[in-house]
Amino acid sequence: MTKVAVTGGSGFIGGHLVEALVSRGAQVRALVRPTSRTAVLDAAGAELVYGDLADAASVAAAVGDADVVYHCGAIVSDWAAPGMFDVVNAAGTRNVVDATVAAGARLLHVSSTDVYGFPDRGGLGESTPRTRRGWGYVDAKIAGEEAVERAVAEQGLDAVIVRPASVYGPRCPYFVEGCVELMNAGQLSHIGDGAATGGFIYVADLVRLILAAADRAGRGEIFNGTGGRPETWREYFEGLARVTGASPITTNLDKQEAFALAEKYEQEALAAPDAGDPALTRHAWAMYATDQHFSVAKARELLGWEPETTLSEGLAQVGSWWADR
Repeated sequence: MTKVAVTGGSGFIGGHLVEALVSRGAQVRALVRPTSRTAVLDAAGAELVYGDLADAASVAAAVGDADVVYHCGAIVSDWAAPGMFDVVNAAGTRNVVDATVAAGARLLHVSSTDVYGFPDRGGLGESTPRTRRGWGYVDAKIAGEEAVERAVAEQGLDAVIVRPASVYGPRCPYFVEGCVELMNAGQLSHIGDGAATGGFIYVADLVRLILAAADRAGRGEIFNGTGGRPETWREYFEGLARVTGASPITTNLDKQEAFALAEKYEQEALAAPDAGDPALTRHAWAMYATDQHFSVAKARELLGWEPETTLSEGLAQVGSWWADR
């Protein structure tokens, strides 16, 4: 029986991945925080190790004698307290890398197409340069990839990187639950005319890509993960409203005015951190205002993987889950 470790197992992607690994007969150990919701992991029969990515000892305990380590854990947000992205997403990844090297295991690192820095050109492949933007999540994800690549080059780590774009599906806390909440509160607008592509990938398709990459990819390879279609945020939000009964978006923000607002809101949040997160950040602006239709030709060619779920099909699954949740 294959022994695997999953960081971020209680999260959205991690939870779906654990269910798939268990269904394949793997013995799964998941690193979770003491405050994490673990119902999905408990139902799947995963072993739980309580700890934190910032704690090297708990990471080492979770990795243990694993054959494969799936690193899904991260702060997934466009905003966090100063320094937290570095602590969790960058330094935490270095802890996972060190533990995986020590265990002699294979590493599947879940990164993000955000590392490209939102170049706003559709169809770009994995050779596109990474670009720091001074935004916590983006820069820390780049630092995490660099830690993986250093260990591949200098310590012989057997690692593969998967870069998903906008992942959605049942149990998604940000692109489903969070967006529905904002839509119902009248606090979500299209940026521009909503025609920017989102790079949407249904979570089950992403899990299949992660498993295919872990099983078959060569050491050091990197793969984009999108649905392979140029679907827009307007299409996504209109479909999300339809399947959940959420209030449709009725307002538009000019792209440049929205960017200026994001800068203003960020400055206010830094000046008064107790007042809460900014209503709009530059990172969120880039996500909704720039083209994220990245190429998945490499995964098709080298892994035989194909995104199977169209946006309408994926949203129909979201709607079924929403009605029964």
